[in-house]
Amino acid sequence: MNPFQKTLESLRLLGPAPRRFLLFVVFNTISWQVIAGSILILHARAIGLEAAWIGLVMAITPFTMVLSLWTSPWVNRFGPRRLLLTGWTLRNLGALPLVFTPVVYAQWGTGAAGALLFFGVLFFCTMRSLTCVGWFPWLHEIVPEGERGRYFSVEIIIVQVANVSIGLLTFLILGGNPALHKFSLITLLGIAAGLTSVRLITRIPGGRPRPENRARTVVFDLRLVFRDADFRSYALWTSAGMFVTMGQGTLVVLTLRDSLAVSPAMIMLSTAAGAAAAVLAGPWWGRLADRHGSAVVQLMSGWTLGLSLLGLCMLRREICTPWTYVPLVVFTTIGYCGFFVASNRGMLHRMRPKIRSSYASVWLALTSLAAGLSTIIVGQCIQRGGERGYWGTALAYGLLLIVTAVKCGGLPEKGNTLGQEIRLLYEPSRPFWSVGRMCWFVLNPPGADAAPAATKGSPRTTPSPR
Repeated sequence: MNPFQKTLESLRLLGPAPRRFLLFVVFNTISWQVIAGSILILHARAIGLEAAWIGLVMAITPFTMVLSLWTSPWVNRFGPRRLLLTGWTLRNLGALPLVFTPVVYAQWGTGAAGALLFFGVLFFCTMRSLTCVGWFPWLHEIVPEGERGRYFSVEIIIVQVANVSIGLLTFLILGGNPALHKFSLITLLGIAAGLTSVRLITRIPGGRPRPENRARTVVFDLRLVFRDADFRSYALWTSAGMFVTMGQGTLVVLTLRDSLAVSPAMIMLSTAAGAAAAVLAGPWWGRLADRHGSAVVQLMSGWTLGLSLLGLCMLRREICTPWTYVPLVVFTTIGYCGFFVASNRGMLHRMRPKIRSSYASVWLALTSLAAGLSTIIVGQCIQRGGERGYWGTALAYGLLLIVTAVKCGGLPEKGNTLGQEIRLLYEPSRPFWSVGRMCWFVLNPPGADAAPAATKGSPRTTPSPR
């Protein structure tokens, strides 16, 4: 089947409001990836920052997300539209000083240029964190429940298409000589894309304030969220998975650049190849999530990413060729894509509409704290461990994600009988055999009226309609 045809079909099935939000996502992704994505790691290396400092800079993005816990009441008071308009305008204007890092580096050296980079990214991320709490409530408002898996699969495809474009463009701009002024040019393009995304926000329907009859406090709403045992368990275990999926990007880039001596241009080209593969896998992940539930997709995508990281830890410079590291980058991106789709779909599925802003803020805070700790740990392990720090961290992250994915695969999801039946195939005493059996059923399901056979010692289940 043609994956591009399926993507266009999924896009047509979405309503006009989700499609306009996706158009905003395109330019927002370009801005984000260019200013605070993988290029930021290469930019920091170009001015001479050490791995530990790079980990700290990359941790700014997730750590500042904790601020969203205190801004959740703003969603009902001001509305998601006004929040995003204000925050996205300020963050892109605040990133302008990053363009002048070559001048500062030439005049005052690495310390001053690193400080400019640090505080520029800090302002960029702080403005985002104070206002992005309106993102998921707005999606919860305009995307119907039955289309959320389709929406996130289309979103990840669009994001990866944008990443392919970014990778190819930066490959051409950087070339064989990644001079510092070229990073400034790329940053300027990202700011232009960000300001364009601000204009597109005004075209998205909905997102208006929702005044309430009674005064709600942040603590009261957050208490209700943490009392939700189903959401609490899901958020904690998914955050453990995000600890790896968000930190592995920094780990992969630093391993390729410093340990395996891959050029920055080839790293961005490999990233583009991974994004292209994720475009093909995105619709498939979304259909699996809508049909089998988020838990099954988290299990499969988590194992894909975990095994890829285990393969990365086995690479050495003498055997490092594009034929060895490019496939690993491709499969890490495919695994990350699936985990992203399933995790966000599962989170929206567990929201209570009346306090969805508080659900969104707790989700963003937990997953972002996990991601921030991950990037700091990656930087410290590489800085202190030397050559062993690269492959040792990849080994630990791969094993951790495999274990976490198995736990996420066992979390229940209301209203998904088929997903519950599939989980009956899992036997803790034989994890590899059980996961393989579950994946085989998902990839090769029986007839429409068939259900997976119950495992030994498990109660038989009634077949459910597809």
